Amino acid sequence: PAASPVTAVLAAALAAGVLVAAVRPAWTARREAAFAGLVLASLWLARSADGMAVLRTRAVLETTVAHTVLTQEAWGGFLIEESLPGLDRSASDIAAFFKDPPPARDTDFAHELWARTSVAKANWHSSLEVRDAEGNTLSRFSLNVPRILGDPPDLEPSADWAIVPRSLTFIGREKDFLVGYKDYAENGVRIGRVVLYVSLDPEMLPFLYSANPYFEVLRTDPLPSLGELDLGCEIFDLDGVSLFNPRKVTAGLADPDLERLQAAAPPFWSSFRERGTVYDAYLFRSGERGYSLFTPRKDLKTGAVDALRFFFLGLAFAAAAALLAALAGGRAWVRRPWWSFSNRVYAGFLVLTLVPLLLYTVFTRNLFDSLFTERFVEESAVRASYAQGLMEAFLFVQGVELSPYLAPREDLALWISETLSNDVILYQDAVLGASSRREFFETGLLPDILDGETYQALVYERKPYYVQRTRLGDYSFQTLTVPYEFRNSTLFISLPFPFEREQLGRATREIVEFLVLLSAFFVVLVVLFSRGIRSQIIVPIRKLLAGTREVGLGNLEVAIEHRSRDEMMTLIDGFNTMIRNLRAHEQELAEMSKKVAWTEMARKVAHEIKNPLTPIQLSAEHVLKVYEDKRGDLDTALKESMSYIIGEVENLRRIAQEFMEIARDTTPDKEPVDLKALVEETVRPYRRLLSERIRFTLVTEGEEVRVRGDAAKLRTAFRNVVANAVEAIGGRGEVAVTVGREGGLARVVVRDDGPGMSPETLARIFDLYYSTKDSGTGLGLPITRKIVEEHGGAIRVVSEPGRGTSVTVELPAGA
Repeated sequence: PAASPVTAVLAAALAAGVLVAAVRPAWTARREAAFAGLVLASLWLARSADGMAVLRTRAVLETTVAHTVLTQEAWGGFLIEESLPGLDRSASDIAAFFKDPPPARDTDFAHELWARTSVAKANWHSSLEVRDAEGNTLSRFSLNVPRILGDPPDLEPSADWAIVPRSLTFIGREKDFLVGYKDYAENGVRIGRVVLYVSLDPEMLPFLYSANPYFEVLRTDPLPSLGELDLGCEIFDLDGVSLFNPRKVTAGLADPDLERLQAAAPPFWSSFRERGTVYDAYLFRSGERGYSLFTPRKDLKTGAVDALRFFFLGLAFAAAAALLAALAGGRAWVRRPWWSFSNRVYAGFLVLTLVPLLLYTVFTRNLFDSLFTERFVEESAVRASYAQGLMEAFLFVQGVELSPYLAPREDLALWISETLSNDVILYQDAVLGASSRREFFETGLLPDILDGETYQALVYERKPYYVQRTRLGDYSFQTLTVPYEFRNSTLFISLPFPFEREQLGRATREIVEFLVLLSAFFVVLVVLFSRGIRSQIIVPIRKLLAGTREVGLGNLEVAIEHRSRDEMMTLIDGFNTMIRNLRAHEQELAEMSKKVAWTEMARKVAHEIKNPLTPIQLSAEHVLKVYEDKRGDLDTALKESMSYIIGEVENLRRIAQEFMEIARDTTPDKEPVDLKALVEETVRPYRRLLSERIRFTLVTEGEEVRVRGDAAKLRTAFRNVVANAVEAIGGRGEVAVTVGREGGLARVVVRDDGPGMSPETLARIFDLYYSTKDSGTGLGLPITRKIVEEHGGAIRVVSEPGRGTSVTVELPAGA
């Protein structure tokens, strides 16, 4: 098929995409790659489906349809041969009819004979006549075969059934028939003849007969119909003159194609253009005639619509898969789809695009129906006038003296039908008189009486014509009825238009194709606009949100880039300026805090140092005064004063050491430390000096407990904890120290039975310079927590008034 090269190119592109995906898997994760793959797959599927449809259509035309055309005469011959034995079984009835013919022509006897034939069972267009020895018609029945064809010429007498082909003329057109006839005799004297006409007209080709929508009502076999296959047929003579052309094609045969048919070439494919549409034609010859079976080729617009259908279908599947994956993954945007500003923007644009498009679709369809109905009414008026003219012409040809009851109504119906290329039903005084589709009345599908609503409109309301919708089961079509007054009788010409729905469907398909293309255009427009909105608004807003989160976490090194010169640029520049100002203010605050801290440190140091200096000064002055007074207690005064001065100097050294610890910011020199030995060494001096009033207990749990840390700093931390416990007791009491290990943590717990602390005091014990003792610096516990945290540990304090205090230190255990 013509689509094969394009299909091959698309298949190569898809294969290249699969190869790239195999070599560079990361490329397939990009949205652009997925979109390109979906587009290529849609084009390939549309082209492949079109190619398969073309192959199927060509196969049907080359086999079934062409074979049907070539065997039509054989099929008609088979039917007429099968019909003759049935007529022979009625030989006695026929002979009796010849002996006692009716006084006037009737149709009942001929109809009874015809109904027994195979052509009747096949609803084949045919006619049966019973004639006397002089050739006068005694009885006749016809199924869509006109009487005014006249007698078949030169039929030789035959005592047995004879079948001969004949071409007869009707309204200037030659029609082919198979004529079967037999002469009847009595005592050697010819008494009459029975003649059976079987039409070989191309209209009786099964696939063309099935093209009529009526066929769906009477369908009894699987013949391909035009309802399933858009198929046309044209028959030519060998001079290229069109003999049969129901589709009214004007292109004719091209000279090269005609030459090949004249040369009796094998069947071949060709193409022609008709009213902007390209058709693929299968041409072949049979006898002295050439046949063209043709189907329309899809144009670019229809192919694009097919590709878009596959694309939207694939897009729907991809969206469903993504939604299921998001639901399975518990994504937040699925649970709250309208939370995101971008989702609301996209949904808003989609609604603004699709709602007007849907309204346009609905109103366009209604407008189209209205225009189609209006056009149908206008054409109906023209056809009504034409039908009345044909009625007058026919009656004039037949002779005005004939009574309308004697007029050949079957011929009238067939004549109007041939001239208008439309089915015709004739009613005489509202009762069925004739029809070009008599089989529908024979089977009871249509009533034998004119519809009452139509009769009311034409007779009593005197309308020139009336249009009504007729139904055959689930199938419906418009019917035009025209009255014609003839003497004392009224003939009603009813013209059904069974192809109305097909025409409406074809126009609807064109509208659907247009709307699909329009929808695709709007979808592309929305996608491009959404991408613009995303890059100009959504992405900058997301950058601002990310920057805000970073600032909230304390990171002031954030800077957002935006290239477009628009309002969003102003907003982002304002954000960047704000961050720069915050960074500058942070530096200023840091410097101010540092100055305030040093000022506070200096004040505290001065205060703490001044307290011991006063007693030192007083003690020195006291010794000097005793010396100047030459008093006898100089030795005692000197010893007391020096002892006091030494104590205060030690106090000064301790204060200096504490300030050095709190100000030092060095990384501890970690090494393996035996925590039990370290704690025992820390507690030993207090136990030796204070054993008279405070009972110390040291409990070690499990095996040795080792940590990695700085032994000197850890000793300082535990000394502060033990010293606070001793100072909290004041008088007599007990301090219990427990050292153990639990899992990956080494734990030291120091409990005292002192007065405990209130919740307010407990909340501030780690604040710098906070102390409940007059001589305290408020640095002990802050220093202890700093050392513990430097070692990756934690310190907790539990205390209640009247129930003592418990301090727990936990450190990572190590080898």
